Amino acid sequence: MNLKLSLLPLIAAAVIAGCNDMGHDHHGMMMGGHHEQPTAAEIAAAKDMHNTVCPISGDKTEDSKVVAIHDGKLYHLCCEDCVEKFNDSPDKYIKMMDANPSKYGLKP
Repeated sequence: MNLKLSLLPLIAAAVIAGCNDMGHDHHGMMMGGHHEQPTAAEIAAAKDMHNTVCPISGDKTEDSKVVAIHDGKLYHLCCEDCVEKFNDSPDKYIKMMDANPSKYGLKP
């Protein structure tokens, strides 16, 4: 067997292990390459902003259960990919929402 081909499973396993070892914390932070949703207690304690449009994609959040919490405020997002983007630059997206609340379904 070619040595290069026999190393492929080992390289793939190392890459996967590296991706799964990215863990941070919760609150939508990275854990094993995915974003965990806040706990029920964290959601209950946060002030729900009731935005109906995702600040990342511009898509309606409708019945999405995907949320992120920043500075004690709960924001609705359309999908897990948007959680990562939101958590990378929350102030950027919050400023956009504050500048045009009606665009994001926020009530004044």
